[in-house]
Amino acid sequence: MAMSRHSVGPRRSDETMNAILKAAESLVLEAGHAGFSFEAVARRAHAGKPTIYRWWPNKFALLKDIYERRNHGAAPIFKDSFEEDIAACLTQVFNSWSRGSGQILQCMFAEAVSAPLVKSSLRQVVFQTFRQMETAFTAAISRGEVHSATDVQHAIEIIASYSVAHLLVADAVRPNLNQVASWFAHGMTAGGVDLIQKQVR
Repeated sequence: MAMSRHSVGPRRSDETMNAILKAAESLVLEAGHAGFSFEAVARRAHAGKPTIYRWWPNKFALLKDIYERRNHGAAPIFKDSFEEDIAACLTQVFNSWSRGSGQILQCMFAEAVSAPLVKSSLRQVVFQTFRQMETAFTAAISRGEVHSATDVQHAIEIIASYSVAHLLVADAVRPNLNQVASWFAHGMTAGGVDLIQKQVR
């Protein structure tokens, strides 16, 4: 009997956690940031607020878990072209955003306005969203398409900043991602102007 009770506890915790995550996800997609609260999540998940606070200290932490759970998809298919690889990465991100992840990320930015301490965590979330681009840059550098002195993280931050800005102010209209990829690729190729190089100290 002891083994049975021991096994039920973790299972119930997992069930409760999944119920909270599903309730929070559906709530934020239906009501947006204005309608998202721990009280509303608790009611929908049939869970107590203390339980939610035990696992997530604030709304940002809960949104972060929802966002990351939705963004564990397959890697884009890379080719032997830096421009095409950037386009593939951007397409994957914007496709995910259009299916609800973008709305969740918008709510995370709204939370960061009133909770400055989460900004560093938000920055990490954004960079992780575009982490597949590291593979594209590494391959492009090895092929000689991109200058070896390129600061890859800084370059990805620029691409991510453009994409997030578009999400926040014009999410209803998707940019021409092939054109965007072309702009970035031509700006960073070894044969063009080296816009982003590592600082030499």
